[in-house]
Amino acid sequence: MNFGYVKVAAAIPGVRVADCMYNAVEIEKQIVEANEQIHAAEQMNERLKNDNIALSTTVENKDKHVQELQNINEELVQQIEELEAIGLSLTYFL
Repeated sequence: MNFGYVKVAAAIPGVRVADCMYNAVEIEKQIVEANEQIHAAEQMNERLKNDNIALSTTVENKDKHVQELQNINEELVQQIEELEAIGLSLTYFL
């Protein structure tokens, strides 16, 4: 149940009147196919969850990394200013 809804599935196998063996084989084929589809959907869901977690982690860390880069930039500017103060002239871009 998800948000008050129940998931429902249906399959309609090929059947023949009064041919129990054929009907059983067709029903079994439908069951196997449904299980394969469920397994594939579960794998896709797991991959999407993992991708979503990785993306969330990346977004959360973005601000931290931006701040680290700003700090490094400020340190470099300060070091350049100190070098210029003692007479070394450097060209730099901000």
